[in-house]
Amino acid sequence: MNEHPTPVIVFVGRPDSGKTTLASQVTRYFHTRGLRVLSIVEAEEDEAVREKFTIAGAAEIRFYAGAEGPDEGFDPGRRYDVVVGDGFARSAAP
Repeated sequence: MNEHPTPVIVFVGRPDSGKTTLASQVTRYFHTRGLRVLSIVEAEEDEAVREKFTIAGAAEIRFYAGAEGPDEGFDPGRRYDVVVGDGFARSAAP
């Protein structure tokens, strides 16, 4: 059992500044090295964004809008090697 906390990398910035592109590239980086990546996105459900992270190799993609926050709805039985977040300018990061 890994006793180290799961690393969390979150990209924040202005709209259309490249956060999603960078987060999906980092997701691909970790995936190609055999790591299980959870991608979290501060946005309403978006099929184009989901596809970008799916292609990058995310094990799971979760969308959170505004104040809902990324701590809602996580399944504690699931294990990830790294969490990559996109956004979260308005809500608390994990």
